[in-house]
Amino acid sequence: MFGTSPDPATQTLEVEAALFLLTTFGYIDGDFAETERTFVSSWIDDNVVPSLRDGAHTLFRSIDEQIAELFGEAVAHGEERADF
Repeated sequence: MFGTSPDPATQTLEVEAALFLLTTFGYIDGDFAETERTFVSSWIDDNVVPSLRDGAHTLFRSIDEQIAELFGEAVAHGEERADF
């Protein structure tokens, strides 16, 4: 269970690190499918302490948006984003 540390700052860092890892892994093929988003959302419900769940879902959406923006960045002429 994530977020069980007695230190609130550590709780937040644990959850944030796990969500960043899961989200970035979802983008490994360049496309974060809806089934992968559902998996992460379910993971939050199953593995994050109840007091942090709402914030974890909000953080997940924020991380997802930030990473999606990176995939929208321009690439050099003659290159394709998928090549990276």
